[in-house]
Amino acid sequence: MARFNTETSDTGDPYMGSGNLEALLVLNLSRTNNLLSPWIQRSLRDSDLYSSQLNVLLLLHRSYPRGLPQSEIGTNLVVSKANVTGLVDRLEEKGLVYRDC
Repeated sequence: MARFNTETSDTGDPYMGSGNLEALLVLNLSRTNNLLSPWIQRSLRDSDLYSSQLNVLLLLHRSYPRGLPQSEIGTNLVVSKANVTGLVDRLEEKGLVYRDC
């Protein structure tokens, strides 16, 4: 059996010891991700989208109405220029984005 070491906390609360609040936050974010991930993946699949395409759409939504140069999309997503071109091409084919010169 594993238990929290309450001796690390001056309050006796294992979640409030030094650094444990941050650990609790990470744990809860991870649990939330695990609960939402199947729903998100199913929704993306039903929409014929990949998560990388969703990330492009989220970036463009955040930059609306000005849009973003493809180089900036690549920088934000940490992908190559060729990958951004492919992502934008596929989104453009679906009618979800358009290129503006």
